Amino acid sequence: MTLDGEVEYADPFAGELPVTDPPTCSLWINGVRFADGQPGEDELEPVALTDLRIAWGRANAIDQPTPSTATFSVQDLAGGGSFLEKLKIGARVDVRADAVIYPAPDQPMLPDPGFSAGVGASYATAGLGLAVASGVLVVTPGAGVRYGTVYFPPAPLSSNASAWNAVPRSKPGQTWRAGATIITTSDLGTIVQAATLRVAYYRNPNGSDVMLSDPLGRVTAATPGANVVGPVDWLPLDDYWIGLAVEINPTGPRWQDLDGRAWSSLGAAPTWADLSIVRIDDLVLLAPASGVNRAGLVFSGLITDLDASYSLNLGGTLVKVIAQDWTADLGNRNVGDVPWLAESLSARFAKIITLAGQQTTYTIDPAPAALGVTWRDVDSTPALDLLHELGRSAGGVLWSATNLVTGPYLWLEDVETRPALLKLKEDAGGIVHIVTADPATVDAIELSACSVALEPVHWVQTTADDATRVVVTWQEQTLDNDGNPRPTAREVSLADTTAEVASGVRRVGVSTQLRTSVDGTNLATRLLARLRTPAWRITGLEIRLNQYERLDADGLTKILTLLDGTTRIGQAIMLTDLPAWSPVADGRSTLPLYLEGGRFSSVDGYWTLELVTSSGGNSGSSVRWNQLLAGWQWQEFDPEIAWYELTGVGV
Repeated sequence: MTLDGEVEYADPFAGELPVTDPPTCSLWINGVRFADGQPGEDELEPVALTDLRIAWGRANAIDQPTPSTATFSVQDLAGGGSFLEKLKIGARVDVRADAVIYPAPDQPMLPDPGFSAGVGASYATAGLGLAVASGVLVVTPGAGVRYGTVYFPPAPLSSNASAWNAVPRSKPGQTWRAGATIITTSDLGTIVQAATLRVAYYRNPNGSDVMLSDPLGRVTAATPGANVVGPVDWLPLDDYWIGLAVEINPTGPRWQDLDGRAWSSLGAAPTWADLSIVRIDDLVLLAPASGVNRAGLVFSGLITDLDASYSLNLGGTLVKVIAQDWTADLGNRNVGDVPWLAESLSARFAKIITLAGQQTTYTIDPAPAALGVTWRDVDSTPALDLLHELGRSAGGVLWSATNLVTGPYLWLEDVETRPALLKLKEDAGGIVHIVTADPATVDAIELSACSVALEPVHWVQTTADDATRVVVTWQEQTLDNDGNPRPTAREVSLADTTAEVASGVRRVGVSTQLRTSVDGTNLATRLLARLRTPAWRITGLEIRLNQYERLDADGLTKILTLLDGTTRIGQAIMLTDLPAWSPVADGRSTLPLYLEGGRFSSVDGYWTLELVTSSGGNSGSSVRWNQLLAGWQWQEFDPEIAWYELTGVGV
């Protein structure tokens, strides 16, 4: 992986075998993969050419993002199907990134398959108790529970839709291997206890839509003791996360199953509950040698523009396609309503979405959601403009996100909750300094700038990055002469007067829907602290992948994190090994950044990622006084640290 325009050729015979080739790019129209020149495709069918480009995000740390766009071209030759059958205004466009990884044949695809660390990620339906004893999972049904299922997902369940991004998925035509040891306990002479091993298919890390396969094997209590199921080979469904499940039905005997036998004849004096216990051990779930899939959804939107012309060079029709994400549609939907009363930002957000009439899912971070917004007489205003107003009012960012699990959704992000990329640290002399955080502690992606060329990289500062004065407009809830609501615009102005005396006024103004002076002042304080330190953002920072590239597991995770339409948003980046010419004021060799946008392109099936970043200083969460290490005194802080520089600094 290289960060400049020069191609690095890797020796394919040097070092360890590669984990994977770079991730590929695939185009999907209305849920069906569009032809792109893969082997076996009909040459006369419309085919996507190798010039797909995606632009997303915002240019700086103040503006709201514009709708993301995807552009690509399609070749349509005479004699085959017409592009008109597939490409229409309003058709859904999805762009995916997929990679194949090759785990060792004996590497388990389940966490803790031998239960050495406890129950782990396992869970069960109601009424089944789970515990581990001597490295075996003990399943104990509750009173009256006749059946149930124990699930073994490929990772712990999570409400975070991106939690399983690093977990392999199935790909077409594979053969997986599965098995388990299931120990029944009933020693009755009739079959009164049975367990079935199945494959569990997951679409969501929260386990809400798990689907079970046909049986891989079944054991009964006709012969109590250890029963080994498999390992058996099977072909899974395509593009699922894979786990296992043991279905117990029935869990044990009823009174009539004793068939007149004396209780004393049942062996070593069991309790009634003992006759229903099932023990599970030595789960087997192995991926095929052909590799497993890792995937991310890079873009999702709708076709907005089609431009068809005849190309003498191609000998057929050339169609240029533009698609925009789902926020573009909100920009075309005007909202009008009776005047809105003062309410919470979350209630106002929901009202706008409802009146826009678009089926849109969204999430709002807690701090913005709780803010109060003003009485408002809205009249035929684009829904997207109203939502952007709320984003500015909260000092947050309204993102159009997308994910393979959730699909597209809106996210109003509280940037104050981003991980602090600067930390307070005491040196050997007892002086507390501001230092760059350890990347591992803030989930930052490390990128080396050793090979960054003088171009196309630009280090940029504007007044949007280095302001001395912030003016926030809020709305006082005043009344007109008739006693009706008529808010009055008020201003809160905060300034760094010392800086203004030295270098003049650099003003940033923000108009909001906030309804109290307290909220307006709080926003102005946060913005001034965020903008007051002269900050550099970088444009033109490129990652270029090529056919000679080979990625290990860590490198693949970095690329897919940057490509994915959810995980890339605000992603922390540590740019290391800065060249001597870089204009970094404090001379650090590592520059913390947040990813704010990008220009992604796929040429000949290989991605180029141009990253747009903002400064990682004075942003994100800040340490509180009660979180400082015991014994730290104010006089022990480096005297060069200004008060405002502690914003966005952790410990």
